[in-house]
Amino acid sequence: MKRPLKRLCAASLTALLLIGGARAAEQASLAPTQEQLAQMLFELGLFRGTDQGFELERSMTRGEAAVMVTRFFGGEEEALEQNQPAPFDDASSWAVPYVGWLYRNGLTQGISKTKYGSSQSITFAQFAVMLNRRLDPETRYEQCVEFGCQIASQDQMAQGDRPILRGEAVELAANGLSCMTKADSQNLAMALLEQGVFTLEAWEKAAAPIWGYEYRGYSMGDESSGEWRIEKRVLDVVAAHSQPLPGQPIELCRLGTGEILYTAEQAGQLTIYSADSQTLALRQVGQPLEGRYAWDWGWLGDFYYFAAETKEGDLAFYRTDGQDRQMIQEKGLVFAMNKDPKFNGTYRLRQLPQGLFLCCPEGLYQVNRAGDSIEQVVSGTAVRDAISQGEGIYYTTFAFRQTEYGWDQQDGAQILLLDEEGNASAVFDGQPLGLHPNRFSRLEDGKLYFFADDQARRTPKEESYCEYCWDGRRVSVSRSWTNGQESADFASEQLRLDNLYREMGQ
Repeated sequence: MKRPLKRLCAASLTALLLIGGARAAEQASLAPTQEQLAQMLFELGLFRGTDQGFELERSMTRGEAAVMVTRFFGGEEEALEQNQPAPFDDASSWAVPYVGWLYRNGLTQGISKTKYGSSQSITFAQFAVMLNRRLDPETRYEQCVEFGCQIASQDQMAQGDRPILRGEAVELAANGLSCMTKADSQNLAMALLEQGVFTLEAWEKAAAPIWGYEYRGYSMGDESSGEWRIEKRVLDVVAAHSQPLPGQPIELCRLGTGEILYTAEQAGQLTIYSADSQTLALRQVGQPLEGRYAWDWGWLGDFYYFAAETKEGDLAFYRTDGQDRQMIQEKGLVFAMNKDPKFNGTYRLRQLPQGLFLCCPEGLYQVNRAGDSIEQVVSGTAVRDAISQGEGIYYTTFAFRQTEYGWDQQDGAQILLLDEEGNASAVFDGQPLGLHPNRFSRLEDGKLYFFADDQARRTPKEESYCEYCWDGRRVSVSRSWTNGQESADFASEQLRLDNLYREMGQ
């Protein structure tokens, strides 16, 4: 059974885009520049420029490296107070306290018994090893060069005998803030904060624009105690936290008002909380709902929808009013899920420009424009995932097969396009290629990116799970995972992966 798709009105699309834009604005840049990282370290007191600015394109001297490394050890104040020179006669006056501090703490030996080489360029490997000793004091130079270290990969260390640029030193140092210290069993940023190298206020102001905030629910001690709280973190440093909650908080959505909706389950009931994204002050929204888990869905007009899985295993759909955030259960939006265990994990909610959709073993369903009922638009096949393209919708199918061990879930081999009139046509058949599309990643410039189980690459001991790109004629590997771990990106996999491009016969 196929019905024409219902489309959102312009006002609904505008509201949806506004919400998406508000959420996107909170996200930090995925690739901060060296200038941004240098400014962050400057505000934290870990890096200083010269009278010419940061000079990121110039090679770093050994004297400058001594100053920077001392600061990352939290030793600058002590170094300046003691101002004890090392047995070197060539250190610049401004570098003497720092070189002396590093020498007394066994962190540098100089280039000879009497020379530190203060004005010489420091190599990439030398700087990386010095800085890495802040994370692991037992770091050995030869070991780092051969195998890499926390602060620099093996590939980076392979070119380590060349002079390091100040901008590269900034990148290594900034990335090192998230690395774990052996002595403190916490990341470097937290260790420096506890040492008093910078304050929490300075850390949040400098680092949040670079890495953004992470909001998560954390157990207050043993998870069996049932005491949880929401924490706002920057690189695992807690910037704010909420009051205790009786159950684990699960994020539902972020509103354009700066609020974040959470659910917390206790004794078969879900309570909705609104958390201020800055202070994490909480307030309960509406009355507790029956349910054991909440599924994020999306916006339809001025209402946010989500689904609560009931104790019977069905989906009860709710919406929150855009003004008072009260939860409204839609009596017509209750979906009876199949109770067969083999269907566990095969239901997926999707928000597309055309509206709200449910991908499930029974097909593809859509919430109507009024938001008071859910209607089937694709039947006769199980739908795994859906993504929008113009007026149409791409979707993947899946099936099960029975084995001697029970049911084995098989991702579908096809991707189909559902047009505006509700007619479906196959646009990609992965069966000849041994590809089973699972879910979509994104759609760019008419190219479909999707995750798939690759039967051709699977071995008994190793499961290959890749992201593929389909351009209408050929499919190519975009990214590759092995046993759930990302092994490398497409560029570095080019020589390893056989059948890199697989063309469809036309």
